[in-house]
Amino acid sequence: MVMTLLGRQSPDWNPEIMFTSDELGFLNDYAKIYRLEPPASLGPAVQLMAHLGGFRQRKQDKVPGHQIIWNGYNKLSTSLLAHHVGVQIGIEKGIEIGLKRAAEQGGEPVVQTKLS
Repeated sequence: MVMTLLGRQSPDWNPEIMFTSDELGFLNDYAKIYRLEPPASLGPAVQLMAHLGGFRQRKQDKVPGHQIIWNGYNKLSTSLLAHHVGVQIGIEKGIEIGLKRAAEQGGEPVVQTKLS
């Protein structure tokens, strides 16, 4: 897996070559929750991905391999999808509630029905 190899061989590279801004945002939030260092470069970002995959960096642990990184990336992708779906459902539900309240109060609501 290219991500594993680049994380080891070029740890100082910009993490945006492998991760989207949403993924990096998630990794930053994940690091805060687990009191880990937020990723400033590719190496630490891949290490956080390994943490998501189950790697805990104990003394006896070797460097994380492809399977651990893959598990972490799988969890990251699933988490981001769930977040985006939840946000969309929340927005749609909020619009529905706003329309219902406006109708009950006899006014015309001003709502934006699509995200830009």
